Amino acid sequence: MPLNYANIIALPLLLGIGVAFDIYFVMNWRAGQTHHLQSSTARAVVFSALTTLSAFGSLALSDDPGTAEMGMLLAISLGCTLFCTLLILPALLGPAPLAHTERAREAGGLI
Repeated sequence: MPLNYANIIALPLLLGIGVAFDIYFVMNWRAGQTHHLQSSTARAVVFSALTTLSAFGSLALSDDPGTAEMGMLLAISLGCTLFCTLLILPALLGPAPLAHTERAREAGGLI
């Protein structure tokens, strides 16, 4: 798919969405959450992505060729972003670190 100025301008929007999705999962991981895909955060990310995907999909149905290309590119990119956020990021994070209370309990010997 050829890139034009409209596509290049719209891609930072998608980069921001992808970074926000990843930050939610990393914050849950830091808090000690182990089952990322079964959390309410995963459902919120999926519903947010589907809402945004429907908006980008409606752009793809436009009569204007530039707008339609931009909508298709953004819809495809958002699908890839969602795939990476839900499947690749949890695998890269690995096991969750111990929560702060568990660390304090272990440091104080109150296990």
